[in-house]
Amino acid sequence: MKRRIRKAHPIERALAMQKLRSLLTTEKIRIYLMERGEPCADRMEALGHVLGTIGVAAVYGGMPRYDHRLRIIMGAISAINQMIQSDSWDPINATSIDRAIDCAEELNKTNTADNTMRAFVEVLK
Repeated sequence: MKRRIRKAHPIERALAMQKLRSLLTTEKIRIYLMERGEPCADRMEALGHVLGTIGVAAVYGGMPRYDHRLRIIMGAISAINQMIQSDSWDPINATSIDRAIDCAEELNKTNTADNTMRAFVEVLK
């Protein structure tokens, strides 16, 4: 059975975008406060899903896959996957993840709600 995605009210979309901005800002701060070797698989998995969703939504919106912002996000997702596998934080990746979050915030401003919902479903498959 195919899930139907309900179109959100403009205020709901604005609140969701504000919540996402708040989450990304919190994560940017948190990655610089984590200690080397600290378990991080759950946190990195959630962040990877967010970055992936925003990147895929941008591609759905017509952004070329070779765009520098998408490449930065893909690089950070690669680092995130390595830390998920080891369940160990490596602070050397903080700067690349921080830059990817900046790119994701920039791309999310132009992503439509429909593309974001399609991407969210795709990333969670």
